[in-house]
Amino acid sequence: MLRGISACKHGVSFKAIGERISEHVNKYGYSIDPFIGHGVGTIFHSEPIIWHTYDYEPGFMVAGQTFTIGKPLPWPSSSR
Repeated sequence: MLRGISACKHGVSFKAIGERISEHVNKYGYSIDPFIGHGVGTIFHSEPIIWHTYDYEPGFMVAGQTFTIGKPLPWPSSSR
């Protein structure tokens, strides 16, 4: 999730989010099920669709835009 967030800035392709997440988890032998974030506006689940894996969707981030990036892998349990 934090790798995806680090890709965010004005003018960057939304694809960069999924690329950063995928590159990081792949180097540790993990894969990600198709998982998405979404825009947050007057309609909560709206455009843009934020893929957490490699994707080919067009679109670029703009300053002030609000969207979600979730945790595509489970966090370790704190009860262990």
